[in-house]
Amino acid sequence: MANRIKSKLGSESKGLILSESMQGEVCPDSLDDLIGDFIRTPYRPEDPSSHKYLKKCWILFKRDYELQQIQNQDGTLCAHYPPIILIPERERPRKTCPEEGTELSSTKSLERTLCKDTDFDGWVHLEMGRSDRIRSLDDTYFEHRIFPPVEEQKNGVAVNNPVPESRVNELTQLFQTARFARARSRFAVPVLIYKGKNLCRGATLSVGAEQLGRRGWDLFSTGGEGVVEDGASNLPDRSRLGRQEDLCDRVRGQDVKLLKELRVRIICDLMYQQKRLKFFMPVASSEKVDKAGRYREFHLASMPYPGCESFRGYQSKELNSDKLKFNWKGSKVDATLQIPDAVLPKSLGVEWERYTEWSIRELTSNYIRFLLYQMDNLEGGVFLHCISGWDRTPMVISLLRLSLWADELVHVSLNPLEMLFFTIAYDWRLFGHKLNERHAKCEEIFYFGMDFTQYMTGSEFSIHCGLQKMESGSECMKTREYKLAEVRRLFMDSYYNIIIPKCIKLSHLT
Repeated sequence: MANRIKSKLGSESKGLILSESMQGEVCPDSLDDLIGDFIRTPYRPEDPSSHKYLKKCWILFKRDYELQQIQNQDGTLCAHYPPIILIPERERPRKTCPEEGTELSSTKSLERTLCKDTDFDGWVHLEMGRSDRIRSLDDTYFEHRIFPPVEEQKNGVAVNNPVPESRVNELTQLFQTARFARARSRFAVPVLIYKGKNLCRGATLSVGAEQLGRRGWDLFSTGGEGVVEDGASNLPDRSRLGRQEDLCDRVRGQDVKLLKELRVRIICDLMYQQKRLKFFMPVASSEKVDKAGRYREFHLASMPYPGCESFRGYQSKELNSDKLKFNWKGSKVDATLQIPDAVLPKSLGVEWERYTEWSIRELTSNYIRFLLYQMDNLEGGVFLHCISGWDRTPMVISLLRLSLWADELVHVSLNPLEMLFFTIAYDWRLFGHKLNERHAKCEEIFYFGMDFTQYMTGSEFSIHCGLQKMESGSECMKTREYKLAEVRRLFMDSYYNIIIPKCIKLSHLT
């Protein structure tokens, strides 16, 4: 069984292959199929449906971003991540060439202009009236790469060659070594790049028992031939398996190394517990209570947010999100809102000390605005997680992506249907959200997240307006309002076509 992991992770693995010839067309039926599969079947990386949706996501993602592919066939790295993890390296160069005097004629029917970009092998769809917001090729939006390509001299001119496979394998090996530090091996993964900074997602920290179990299984299944790092086996020596503190120090050290490699500056923790307990035993922990202080080089923001159980019956009972409250005095709640002064945005005008008085809608609004501020102003990336990273985390990631897209700052070539399909497929399903289980329990956090888009149309969510409340009426705000309204309309149409008839059928059976 020697070198089994290497053969799985290396470039020679015969897993899913994403090629330029694939078709990524998205139509309303595609969205219905996606939500239908989502509600019927749990996510598994090896399922054909997972491959189908990943292929479409790859086509949509690569329109605007240069991507690297990390093989995770059959869940080799993580059983709850996509079969191929798509790493955005940088935004593709884009230009616009609107005719002189053209304006956005209607928020109901956005006119488009096609512009052939010689630096991009495809047609880019850009909204009219936004040339003042298109960035030049010298902008820092295009400078960041996780692994910069090798620069060579050809005829006296510097040329950036494609990223060598060996450097992709370096990142793969870093994922492999760092995954044991996170619950369910859900290591930090960059899912969006904005202004050269990564937005990353993952799970909270695992504790000794899980680390020991996963590393022991890895040792058994590979015959001790793990990924080699720094000339030594990356797996613990058999004589040291019982030394949980030493093992914890090693795996969390690799986690810190990965976060630094991804240029993360702030870690935002959505857990409302300091430690996750099951049967009175800790099964997960948080960076903020790491006794050794391994994460002291990062800004640690404790942003407790209600779990999926708090959204029970939200849609089926037609609850008002403004009246939806969380019980901050619950016996399991021991985390408090704590944001370091160095990253506390005074300009947002939020009275953070009153967070326990907010409704879940207001809490969500203020958290989204805070994270948008960090992504726009912080010198470094953002890492976001809850416990397992598949309920609260995808909701927040999806809302951040949609907000930046509505501002025409990310995924600029995607229309509302394509953007909605991408965020549901990639942010939710392919990263392991269990909609079938949540829906059976009426824990409707997925519905809440999509429904919340109606509250993000205002200028206080817009980067262009400095996240400040202003009067609407500008062209960029009309575009934003249209895009988010269209996303919500498309979602509701599909959701009620697929989900509601199923609920009615189930109610008759019971």
